[in-house]
Amino acid sequence: MWYEETKRPMDEKTKRLQNFVYLGCRLGYLADGDAAKLTAQSRQTFGGLHGLIKAVEKEAGTVAKVVATLTSLIVLCAARLSLTAIGGSQ
Repeated sequence: MWYEETKRPMDEKTKRLQNFVYLGCRLGYLADGDAAKLTAQSRQTFGGLHGLIKAVEKEAGTVAKVVATLTSLIVLCAARLSLTAIGGSQ
């Protein structure tokens, strides 16, 4: 049968979509072949979106680390300069 549990974890939206496809098939609105196509397409689509989301999150994490490092460096340089200015004025 086209409706089978996968070993991969699915998010709630994917589960909900597959439940609606299953119900449509059980109620006679979808043929088994159409339900199989929809299920395969939804898995492919959600898989691609999941990969894109993970890549963007990873990239955003990298940018955040760079910004934090640069900010820390600027603060340390400013602190050193102000200590030098204080020490030089005495």
